[in-house]
Amino acid sequence: MIFDQAISSRCGIAGGSNSPRPPESDAPELAAELHNLVRHADLKRAPQFLLSARQAMSGVAFGRAGRRSVRLDAGLVRTFSTDPAGFRAVVLHELAHLGNRAIDLTIAVWRAFLPVALPVVLIVDADPAGSSRALGGAGPHRHTPGRRTV
Repeated sequence: MIFDQAISSRCGIAGGSNSPRPPESDAPELAAELHNLVRHADLKRAPQFLLSARQAMSGVAFGRAGRRSVRLDAGLVRTFSTDPAGFRAVVLHELAHLGNRAIDLTIAVWRAFLPVALPVVLIVDADPAGSSRALGGAGPHRHTPGRRTV
């Protein structure tokens, strides 16, 4: 439980600080385990690990090439001492996102999708009835079953 107190008091978790902080100086046991997990995941470069005050038991991998980060929520960090296998599984899962370049693929898909989708959304938003007809819809008129339309 000393670990929980160190995380809570030094990382601002108990105080409600929402800005993620690196764990290295606050919890050396956690930092050592994270270093071991990075080696196990066979990453060429370790990401920056950030601690979040969120009470969820999750983590999030994010960033761009050369500036990768993994946010560990307070609920997950607390499992480091109570459920080490669960903690390792979640962290390794997030590291796998970095290792298989899923983040790069996500960014690439968004960069390809946005220039195509954004103009369509803007057109539909500007003139919902007109764009509906242009896209093959019937416009604002609805067909009521049983009624004959001319």
